[in-house]
Amino acid sequence: MSKSKIANENRDEIRELFDSIHKGLKLCSTKELSGAIQGAIKQRLYEEHKNLDEINFILDSICQYYGIARHTLQTSKGRGQIQQAKKIAYCLLYFKLGMTIRYISKNIFDTKVHSSVGHAIRYFQKLNPKIKDEREFKEKYEVLQAKYIEYINKKGK
Repeated sequence: MSKSKIANENRDEIRELFDSIHKGLKLCSTKELSGAIQGAIKQRLYEEHKNLDEINFILDSICQYYGIARHTLQTSKGRGQIQQAKKIAYCLLYFKLGMTIRYISKNIFDTKVHSSVGHAIRYFQKLNPKIKDEREFKEKYEVLQAKYIEYINKKGK
């Protein structure tokens, strides 16, 4: 294919993109349109991940266990049980699916920085079973890990 033909195709695609943006701006604010575009990109990356079924199972299991909505788990900056649920999700995704800290924070959760994921991983690695809260955290992690292992074993059959 010649350079001029590629350039024309790119120009047409760019024109179509700008037309779509123009239509979007008539319907919603710049911030809303930007959020929709970022959400679509994030969803596309998320769907392309090879472990999508496992990701969904882990997140849904945690939501069911803690009695929270998936949106709350993935976007909330809540404390207490929500924060504990997020920490367990971070750890399961990291240790069981081998995802990177950066991927977990940017593509699974709605966080701009990945330090909270890293902190959760280090917290889990340094758990002290003599401390009640830490022992309870590990017990909850192990319950959810067992559910995941059972799911994988059933899926493999």
